[in-house]
Parts: sequence; structure tokens; C-alpha cells
Amino acid sequence: MREKYFIWIIGPQAVGKMAVGRELARSLDCLFSHNHDSIEFAIRFHPYGTEEFSHLNSGIRMLIREHALKYSKNGFIFTYVMAFNHEAEVSYLKRVSKPFEDAGWKTLFVELQASTEKRLERNSHSERLEAKPSKRDIEASNTRLIDAGNKYVLNSNDEFPFPLTALGIDASKYVKLENDAMSIEDQVRSIAKYFGLKT
Repeated sequence: MREKYFIWIIGPQAVGKMAVGRELARSLDCLFSHNHDSIEFAIRFHPYGTEEFSHLNSGIRMLIREHALKYSKNGFIFTYVMAFNHEAEVSYLKRVSKPFEDAGWKTLFVELQASTEKRLERNSHSERLEAKPSKRDIEASNTRLIDAGNKYVLNSNDEFPFPLTALGIDASKYVKLENDAMSIEDQVRSIAKYFGLKT
């Protein structure tokens, strides 16, 4: 029986999570959902950040995960913006990963990093704007991107390393790519090679 994988793709806004996740999912023939799948639906009903929005957003994501767990043949990939300076993030990663691990899936973590300049460039790509209508006001979206980087630690660093120990995993289940100069295809190949994934 082929091993199944639950793969987190983590990184700040416009770092390329959706593009890499989609291509990796295609290569692995598994299901994929980016974090804005639920956000763009929930924001149609409630303002972003409200209790009602959070309830609907969380519920949609849970339903997607339950569906993937039941029906995906090879695995599931999900993108996530993680604040490394918030302790609650580890509990969230563990809680979301647990049902997959209980079912015998292997959890893997991919962290993507790029310069702010490169992310601002990518923030206006047509594919991104098509999938994420809330990003189409480029000026406002760029402001939110910069503000988030000032408020949160959105990539691991020496002060806030990736929480391998807290998650109970070893380095073989985590890879970090600095992708300013990497194509989507190069990133997917690097991820597959590092984890030994059969594409």
C-alpha cells in the first residue's frame, strides 16, 4: 500500500505556497487546498477577522481535511501562514495533523522563504489574483503584506527556529527553501528529492 502524506506548506504571504502546492499535488496525484480556499468563501458572508468569519473559515477547513482524509488516494497538501512568535501555532499544527497521523499518514513540513521585494512582485501575479479576489486591491494587499511582516515572525530564524522538538518530529520531515531565484518546478523537485517522494 502506498504511503500517504499530509504536507504543510508554510510561509508568508505571496511566497509561492499556492503555486508550489498545486504543482506538488499534481506530481503526487493528491488533493490540495490553499488557505484562501476557505477565506474567500467565508469573507462573502462575514467581515475578515470577526468571530463569525473565524467560525465559518475554521469549519470549512475542517470539512476539507475530513474529506481529504477519507477520499484522497495519496495524500493532502495544505498551505498556511504561520506566526513563529506565537506559541499557539504549535498546538494548532499538532491538532490539525493528529487525525492524519492517527490514520497512518506521514506529516511533512515545507517552509518557503523569499525577500519582501520578491513577494511584493509575486503579490500581483494573475494566477494569485484569480484564486484570491480579496487580494485584487494591490495597494491594500501590499500594505497588509508589509504590516504582517512587521507584526509577526513569518519565517523561522535563529530566535524563532522551526519547532521540530515541540512538534515531536526530526529534521528528516522538514525542509526550508529560499525561493527568490527558484522556479516552481525546481522547488517541487527539491521537495520530492529531499523527502524521497515518488512523483
